[in-house]
Amino acid sequence: GRLHRRGAHRAGIQRQRRHGIRGLALADCFRLELNLIHGCFAQGDFVEGIRALIVDKDNAPRWNPPSLVQVTDASVAAFFAPRWTPPEHPLRHL
Repeated sequence: GRLHRRGAHRAGIQRQRRHGIRGLALADCFRLELNLIHGCFAQGDFVEGIRALIVDKDNAPRWNPPSLVQVTDASVAAFFAPRWTPPEHPLRHL
């Protein structure tokens, strides 16, 4: 199913993302997206998906966590955690 293809955090990330961008300026949306991308790489599921689909082609990703019941608000929030202070952000000049 969908969980097998996308990982357990996907639904929580999408929900938080929809609520988090309301009212943001376009530049702030880009900054949020960059933080999210870095969070996805840091958490490891993005790389695991690449491994399962492209590298090993076993179509058997080992998601972390393996089920929705193990996803917490804190684990979803970690994807959105700022990676830079505002003056250091790579997109600070937008």
